[in-house]
Amino acid sequence: MYIVYTNSMAGILTHIIYAEKVRPRDGDFIVGASLADIDYLGVIERSKTHVDKDTYLHNPQGELNRLHNELTENASKSLFDGLIFHSLTEHLWAKGIWVDSDSKYFSKALKLWGDEILWDKLIDSAFISKAFAKYENKQLLKGVDMEAQRKWFKVLTIYLTQKSSKSFREKLANMVNMPKLVIDSINITIENELVNNEGVKKQLLKNLESSNSISIDSLIPQAQ
Repeated sequence: MYIVYTNSMAGILTHIIYAEKVRPRDGDFIVGASLADIDYLGVIERSKTHVDKDTYLHNPQGELNRLHNELTENASKSLFDGLIFHSLTEHLWAKGIWVDSDSKYFSKALKLWGDEILWDKLIDSAFISKAFAKYENKQLLKGVDMEAQRKWFKVLTIYLTQKSSKSFREKLANMVNMPKLVIDSINITIENELVNNEGVKKQLLKNLESSNSISIDSLIPQAQ
């Protein structure tokens, strides 16, 4: 049996929703907050798109400079802010959630189910899709080619237009090469442990509402 305090990473759509909520109508910021998870495609190491928390605690400016150097000159300051925001708010979405679970895939299940629960909180999916389209032909990460970047933005755009479901999760898993055994186990966990868990649902929505108090300036120092 796993007694799980969900200190897990947020889902793909959850990052978009949080970014849109704290900095609405800032397309580059939302793109940056979404770009970080392109490592799902296996085209770049996660360390090249995420802040290392331990290093950040001891040398925040040095860690931000390191991450900034992974971006091309096409990336604006606001996009870089979004990339940092992705990492520094990674665990806020599941704050206060404790779960008694037998599933080793519970954290992954919660991420995908959380995206489903928060989907209705998207403010302007058409605006976000246009923000992705802006970089159709502009490379953003030095280590990721345009084909992979376009594929990732396609995944994100699908996320914006289709609410998560069992069939959608299976489609997503196929796009990011997730093994069938894993996504089947995740779907079983969602069905058995989350669909009727009103307490977890309420906490996820409460955490999103609390994001109004996030201070972007205090989270994101300036990179040199």
